[in-house]
Amino acid sequence: MIKRFLIFVVVLGVALAGLYVWWQRNATQIITREIRAQASGFFTNSSALDVSNDPVKMTGLRTAHVPQVVVKGTDLRLREGGELASAKIVLKDIDVAGPPFRLSRVGDGYFVVTVTDDAVTDYIRERGVRVTAVARIPMDTVTVNFTKAATQLRGEVKVPLIRKQVPIIATGQLLPSSASGQVDFRVRNLQITKYSLNVKQLTEAIEHLNPVIDLSEWPVQTTVTKVQTGNGTVTITGRVHGIQRSLFP
Repeated sequence: MIKRFLIFVVVLGVALAGLYVWWQRNATQIITREIRAQASGFFTNSSALDVSNDPVKMTGLRTAHVPQVVVKGTDLRLREGGELASAKIVLKDIDVAGPPFRLSRVGDGYFVVTVTDDAVTDYIRERGVRVTAVARIPMDTVTVNFTKAATQLRGEVKVPLIRKQVPIIATGQLLPSSASGQVDFRVRNLQITKYSLNVKQLTEAIEHLNPVIDLSEWPVQTTVTKVQTGNGTVTITGRVHGIQRSLFP
C-alpha cells in the first residue's frame, strides 16, 4: 500500500512538473495570441505588436498568473482612423485560464503613446465645426503643429457676411480632458488677419474639435495623467485601471 502511494506521489509530481513546464513554454504564445486577437478590433496591423511577459506562476491545474505583460509597437494604424507613432502598454496581474485558454482578468498598469502632428491633423479633419450664422471652419484647411513650447492650429474661417475665408492661427496647450482617455486643445491666443471677428465664438468653435486625441475606445479604462509636446510629436502618459467592457468571456 505504501509503495503504491509513493508511486502515485512520484507520478503526480512528474505530471505537475510537466504541467509547470508546459505553462512556462506556452504561456507567452497564449498571451500573445489573445492580446493580438483583442487588439485586432482596434488596430489594422495588430500582428505588429510585440508582447512579452514575466514568468508564469501556476495557481491551479487550469489557471496561471502573470505578474506583468508588456505590449508595444510602432506605426500602429487605428481602425477608426489615425495612426500611433508608438505605443507601450504595461498590464499587471494577468490571469490566464483554460482550456480553451484565454485571459480571465487584467489588473492595473500604465501606458505611453506618441502621436505625430500629421496624424492628429488627419484625425480632426474628419470632423467639421459650425457656429450658426457666424463662421464655418473647412476641415481641409486645418493643420496642427506641435512644438516643445505650445500647440498651434492653423486654418481658415468662412465668414458668410463677407463671403471670404479668413486665415486664423490658434496657439494653445494640450491638456488631459475631463473625459476618461481623452486629450483636449485649449486655445490661449487667437490671431485673425485683416478682419475683426468674434474671438470668443471662434475660440469656442475651435474647441468644439475636442478631443483631438481619443483613447476612450480602447478595451481598457485609461486616465491621461501627462501630455508633453515635442517637435512634431506629442507623448501621452497615463494609467490603466480596469477593463472597459467584457473582452474576456
